[in-house]
Amino acid sequence: MFVRDETPIAGLVWLRCLALHVLVLTEQRLRTALETQGTELAGVNPASRTQTATTPTTERVLRAFRTLTVTVVTGVGWEHRHVSALNATQQQILALLNLPSDLYARLAQPPGNLALQMPES
Repeated sequence: MFVRDETPIAGLVWLRCLALHVLVLTEQRLRTALETQGTELAGVNPASRTQTATTPTTERVLRAFRTLTVTVVTGVGWEHRHVSALNATQQQILALLNLPSDLYARLAQPPGNLALQMPES
């Protein structure tokens, strides 16, 4: 990539570092929760959906969510949104990460001020 100014490169490096930090923290929180609860996570191994894991990788956890869809149909003056339902593995992952169970369902709501919609922890 050729640029005359180094600012975009610094911004991209910072963004990649932030993304890596999020991936590492997600994996660590998930593994800690599984260890604390003494449970295992099923459905994250693409070769065997019934195989369980006590140390799932963030990559496999993200793959578990790839089947989700958000459909937005718009017309003049109206918009309708639909989200597919979460399966048991996806619901367990959200619970292990202490994320609200309706986090994904909120995508069906019309966009607004997201800061006002987030519950306080």
